Amino acid sequence: MRNIKGYVCLADVHTGRDYSIQILYGRHREGKVLFGNVEGNDFAVFDSEEERDCAARGVEQFSFVERVRPALLEMRIAESDEDVETLKDEGSLAVVALDSNERYKQLVGPVVDGRPSLDGKDYALMRLTNYTPFNLFEEAEKVAKGIGRQNWIVAFGLEVGE
Repeated sequence: MRNIKGYVCLADVHTGRDYSIQILYGRHREGKVLFGNVEGNDFAVFDSEEERDCAARGVEQFSFVERVRPALLEMRIAESDEDVETLKDEGSLAVVALDSNERYKQLVGPVVDGRPSLDGKDYALMRLTNYTPFNLFEEAEKVAKGIGRQNWIVAFGLEVGE
């Protein structure tokens, strides 16, 4: 089981359409810059509120960012069948799926009414649904099996401040 717990910035991003998306920013895993998209950086988070707050000031400078809020991200990523068994009673779940290039990890959750989803799919990218998790293990498991490439089921928690 891989455990992740740390501070992130939650940015509301204008898309140029009639909706915005949310992006989680954490520590850049290579250290070349202060922050990076959490999903593209192997879920690297900040160790302290001070690091997060410093990065938030940088994220706020992007013209496409409407608002940045502090958040605490907690995930337990099941990396084996035994790990998956321990998540069966969790009530807040996501699926981590690799993109088609198998380089970028994406958090996947349920389709949410009124929010964009993937055409014909029974799941949506969580950044499009305000990070709405699955409530039932069976839903997450069905999506994880249906995606068909390497993926993981995750106990997911996101506490967002103002």
